[in-house]
Amino acid sequence: LEFRRVLFRSAEIVAKSAPDGYTLMLGFSGPLAIVPHLTRAPYDTNKDFSPITLAASAPYVLLVHPTLAAKSVKELIDLAKAQPGKLMFASGGTGVGIHMAGELLNVAANIKITHVPYKGAGPGMTALLAGEVNMMFNGLSAALPHVKSGRLRALAVGGDKRSPLLPQLPTIAESGLQFNTSGWYGVLGPAGMAPVLIKRLKDDTTRAINTPETKERMGALAVDIIASTPEEFAKLLREEHAQWGRVVKAAGIKQQ
Repeated sequence: LEFRRVLFRSAEIVAKSAPDGYTLMLGFSGPLAIVPHLTRAPYDTNKDFSPITLAASAPYVLLVHPTLAAKSVKELIDLAKAQPGKLMFASGGTGVGIHMAGELLNVAANIKITHVPYKGAGPGMTALLAGEVNMMFNGLSAALPHVKSGRLRALAVGGDKRSPLLPQLPTIAESGLQFNTSGWYGVLGPAGMAPVLIKRLKDDTTRAINTPETKERMGALAVDIIASTPEEFAKLLREEHAQWGRVVKAAGIKQQ
């Protein structure tokens, strides 16, 4: 909760600042698209910011313990339908991206896998490795060593394309579900920024993140450089905000 308050405060400062380009935010999916549906936020994601560019995206990967009799997303869904509520998935806490990815899977596949929140993604991953839970969504870079060692089995990766780090692993869409799960990061300023200023900041950011060195370093961490237009980022914000609102409602998650 303290971390959430810090994020809220940072976003609130940007939302209430003068739209002169001197106060900006590197925002990400949780505080902007998910958490406002879980608690009262001191800003309106769709009204209080000027989207400048979507900078990067990091896909989540769907992991299961190797003892689970599922080697594909379809087999996992079949297992969950055969024993509703008995399978369990870990997360780093209620409302974080990897929790909501699990709830999105429940909604999209019309299944019920029970959420078990831990105090951070690390403890959640430890629980999955120990077999305390059956599955988990997590960042690909954190999961990769365990997948390669065989301690965990990866079933699918989020995002709209396969990862070069695990090229044999299908995407969730290729596995039959029409959604993707990625954490994303973008640059925003206060609402009301002049279009010419937004364009200059977008161009400056694009130049900074599109260097070969940055792409190589981020690629090794399973982070894709995006550099979208302001309009594309604004559209993503609207769509993600609406999607997670529907998922929160369908999952019955109460506001805190």
